[in-house]
Amino acid sequence: MINLASENSQGGGFAAYSVAATGAATSPTGTYSATSGPDSTPGLTLAASGTSGGVQANYTAHVEGEVALLLSCVIKASSTTPTLQPILCTFEDANGNTVTSYAAPAAAAAASTNAIQYQAVVAVPVGAVKAVVNFVNLAWSATGGYTAVLSSPIVGVL
Repeated sequence: MINLASENSQGGGFAAYSVAATGAATSPTGTYSATSGPDSTPGLTLAASGTSGGVQANYTAHVEGEVALLLSCVIKASSTTPTLQPILCTFEDANGNTVTSYAAPAAAAAASTNAIQYQAVVAVPVGAVKAVVNFVNLAWSATGGYTAVLSSPIVGVL
């Protein structure tokens, strides 16, 4: 396996991830700390403000069809009030059109305040050249202020 973006990979790391607000949320932030993850491991704390929105960490990988991606992360939320879709992966063709999307089975579950590891092995469809991986996808329907810590992210090619 080749790990494309973990906090320990050369050229990868949390700097390879962008943090985005979703819905009506605003001011997304991603704050790195060497000790904010479980058992004082490195982590990226994601936050956004506003109503009816959320926050997520995004990573884009160039892929080839007929291989598989191993997607894994550990997530710990500040509250069980928001919902959590831990892993979402959208595959695009050379023209930027969506070929297909994959959502982890735990999609739209209540967020956990315990550190939980989520993982998936996803086949890259024929015609896909890009994978847009969204980790965390924390969402709320009323005034936010919730945070989540992303740690141990892996985007690997099998």
